[in-house]
Amino acid sequence: MESKPVRLGDLLTQAGVLRKEDLNEAVQIASDTGQLIGKVLVMSGYLSKHALQVAVNAQSLIRDNVVNAELAIMAISVASKQEIDFEDALAQLGWERKKEVVTAKLGELLLGAGLIGPTELESALKVAEQSGQPLGCILIKSKVIDESLLLFALDQQAAIRDGHTSREDAIRHIAAAPKIMNI
Repeated sequence: MESKPVRLGDLLTQAGVLRKEDLNEAVQIASDTGQLIGKVLVMSGYLSKHALQVAVNAQSLIRDNVVNAELAIMAISVASKQEIDFEDALAQLGWERKKEVVTAKLGELLLGAGLIGPTELESALKVAEQSGQPLGCILIKSKVIDESLLLFALDQQAAIRDGHTSREDAIRHIAAAPKIMNI
């Protein structure tokens, strides 16, 4: 079953953290300038970096079927108002992470495939959080991976989320990609 896209702007507006008018203006600016929508929202003052990070975390957990959209929207609202982490807001709402939940986060897939190390991942995640840029962009800019490997890993990530492949198979494919793609 294909998952429908989970858009940051939709999550933020439904949570009452961002006005639709502000989102529409930011979308236009992002389109005109080629900037990422999250960066435009923060730079324009429509959204705090904290609220953006909360929404990014929510988006990831929704895509991985760890939380449903309705609960995530409530947690975004709580986390943004109280300036707390997304998972702390979820806990306030009575949610508990299931131990057996497996996510398809890009960093975890690349780490599992042995293509990046824990230190590289931690460093790139910090930069991504501070800059508002996606992890994949940071990994490319820092020359940890190249664009073709990123695109392949993102395809595998989508295949996991859509139920077309297992996490283990995706990691095996990602690990083999540099040999196959002559990277």
